[in-house]
This record gives sequence, structure tokens and C-alpha cells, in this order.
Amino acid sequence: MTIEKIPFVNYTLDKDKESPEESGKIFTIRLNSKEYKELKEDMKILNISREGTAYKFIHDTGRNVLLNTFGSDNLRRIFSPRRIKEELEETKKV
Repeated sequence: MTIEKIPFVNYTLDKDKESPEESGKIFTIRLNSKEYKELKEDMKILNISREGTAYKFIHDTGRNVLLNTFGSDNLRRIFSPRRIKEELEETKKV
């Protein structure tokens, strides 16, 4: 006798699931109309027919430009919440 499975119930144990770092991760994003129009324009410029491929290419290119321009240490410093808090406290003192 087999177990009757209920729809939309996960029967895989957490320990049996693959790590996203090993197998990848699927996720959905929503683009507003302006972002979607820009993506479509970029797809034409890059001659890429699939939206996901174009988005990945743009991500890789942007990441490469950011890291090569600023470096990971500088970006960490720029976006550090601690830096922002320190600067706000300094402006309050003045």
C-alpha cells in the first residue's frame, strides 16, 4: 500500500534537500514597467532573445564594473550601516 500524497505538501526532509550554493536557486523577480522596458531595450542592443539570459548578462557586467571600479573593500565601506550611523552622529554634533 502506498502513501497518498496531499497536493502542495513538501515530503522532502530538510537534511535531504540540496544546498542552493551547490544546485542553484530559482527565484522570481517583478520588474515595474520602466525596468521591463529597459530590459527589452537592452535585449535588443545585446541581441539576446531570452529575458533571463539578458538579466544574468547585465548582472554579471554590472558586478564586474562595480568591483573593478571600486573594489570589494571600498563597496563594503560605502554600504556599511555602521558608516552611515557614524556619519549621521557626526552631523548631529556639528
